[in-house]
Amino acid sequence: MRRKDRKAIDRLLARDARGLYDTCRNEDISMCGLGPAVALLTALHALGAEKTELVKYGTSADVSGDRSKVVGYAGMIFS
Repeated sequence: MRRKDRKAIDRLLARDARGLYDTCRNEDISMCGLGPAVALLTALHALGAEKTELVKYGTSADVSGDRSKVVGYAGMIFS
């Protein structure tokens, strides 16, 4: 899961809306909020955003210890 998440995070860090969409579809990544994330990246491009920072990444297993069903979370800042 972390490998797949990293692929999506890399597209977010690059502010690459099309790349994020294609990566999630081609890699079978079930990202909650894919549509809104693509819209956000598109708006950021139009607004001239130049910086993206990954603040924190973690998974539900980090807290629960249950690795049978895991959800990843990424906190990011766009400016």
